[in-house]
Amino acid sequence: VDADIDAPEAWDIAVALPDVTVAVLDSGTDYDHEDLECNIWVNPGEDIGGDGIVMDPADNNGVDDDGNGYIDDLIGWDLAAPDNDPDPSNFHGTHVAGIIGACGDNATGVIGVAGGTGGATGAKMWVLLDGNAAPIGAVMDDAIIYAADNGADIIALSLSVGQTAAIDAALQDAYDTMGVLIVNASGNDNGAVGYPASSIYAMAVGSTDDDDIRAGNSNFGPELEVAAPGVSIMSTTLADTYGLASGTSMASPHVSGTAALMMSFNPLASNQDVRDCLTATAEDEVGDPAQDTPGRDDFYGWGRINAADALICIAANSPPVCDANGPYTAECSMDTMLDGSGSTDPDGDAMTYDWEGPFESSPTSGVMPTVVFPAPTGLKSVDLTVTDTIGDSDSCSASVTVQDTLDPSITAPDGVLNECTSPDGTPADLGDPVTSDV
Repeated sequence: VDADIDAPEAWDIAVALPDVTVAVLDSGTDYDHEDLECNIWVNPGEDIGGDGIVMDPADNNGVDDDGNGYIDDLIGWDLAAPDNDPDPSNFHGTHVAGIIGACGDNATGVIGVAGGTGGATGAKMWVLLDGNAAPIGAVMDDAIIYAADNGADIIALSLSVGQTAAIDAALQDAYDTMGVLIVNASGNDNGAVGYPASSIYAMAVGSTDDDDIRAGNSNFGPELEVAAPGVSIMSTTLADTYGLASGTSMASPHVSGTAALMMSFNPLASNQDVRDCLTATAEDEVGDPAQDTPGRDDFYGWGRINAADALICIAANSPPVCDANGPYTAECSMDTMLDGSGSTDPDGDAMTYDWEGPFESSPTSGVMPTVVFPAPTGLKSVDLTVTDTIGDSDSCSASVTVQDTLDPSITAPDGVLNECTSPDGTPADLGDPVTSDV
């Protein structure tokens, strides 16, 4: 029960939009599959007729119309051939693509996490082929650079290759410079997380079954960030067919599809924002208690993803509104209470309150702190900063009139009993009076 990613609940919140694109870097994709064609990206720079037809022969004019260095790259590229037809002979990439973006509400086959609901199309998928039988590491960097340079929002990887400096550089450029989210299967060796999933620029994804138990061969380690369903997953296969497959290759596209939903819901969210929300809302301690321990662990990462909660997390945040109240009147060197209770957060997020001012001790935190203003008297000010749980903040000020209205006091020393004339003829020493002025 509830060992899924809550996709239907997520679709009640938001649907994936065609403005969000996912580069499926795999063994190619059956782009004219009955349950995929609606969500295959068509390069507008090469779509001469502007009709959005997938692999329209009329657009194959032998010219690099968009000037990106790839001739007639209508839907992506086959980096193994190389040519513009990433048609697969292996089902793997087609199965991955179906989990991400199989067409929704078409009464056919399956539905991808970002496939679209309510009659709308979903996120668009670029088709990149970097090897049929196995991924080709020598072209991996080119594939990543192609996707990043041409505007992909997400790169979906369900593969492992040997580490190279060229791939390292491509991953860093895609993530840091181009703002692409890179999602990668951790591997299926029941060992260390593979590469490039182990890169700091990729989200490593492990696999769980329908009881939320880690798949026995799912790779693990300190790089693992989240887990997702990856055992006996039904999806699209070649020639308008469907079938089951298992592995972290099937878990990773669940995360890619969820990320596409999140970017559709909040187009201003960065790749790091999406990554942070995916980890922050993952369901923890749902699997084997010996491995799925509290917080992040090496077998489940932060936990199995929850698409609905991730959408709530990524929703565009409304910053808090600061109210320092005032103006205040304070008696010099005496307790004065400040009041920030008028501050509000439109989203209902909890807030922290930080006060700055000419206090005897500074800074001061809290909704209504008690502070002391020292001399001199006169017109002064206090500053309040309120910060919500997302980290957005607002600041405001209030004036303070510091005054001294209390009279000073004098206390005489205690009286003494003395004879009229002291033995030595001198008056008694009564001591000094005590004076004060608060």
